[in-house]
Amino acid sequence: MLDRDTLRTLLSLGALVGIGGLLLAFVEPPGSAEQVISVCSAVIGGTLILIVVLVSRFQRQRGA
Repeated sequence: MLDRDTLRTLLSLGALVGIGGLLLAFVEPPGSAEQVISVCSAVIGGTLILIVVLVSRFQRQRGA
């Protein structure tokens, strides 16, 4: 599966994209294309974090 360094890197990347998108969503004008892209970035970052956490728990249960 994935080693610990890869999971840590993906978690950091997800946090960067997710938190950055979330912060920018509040700065951009409501209803603009920039706000939509920022919200999509926050969702993508959150999804990546969720996937990394699930894979990490799955690996820990299997003893890998």
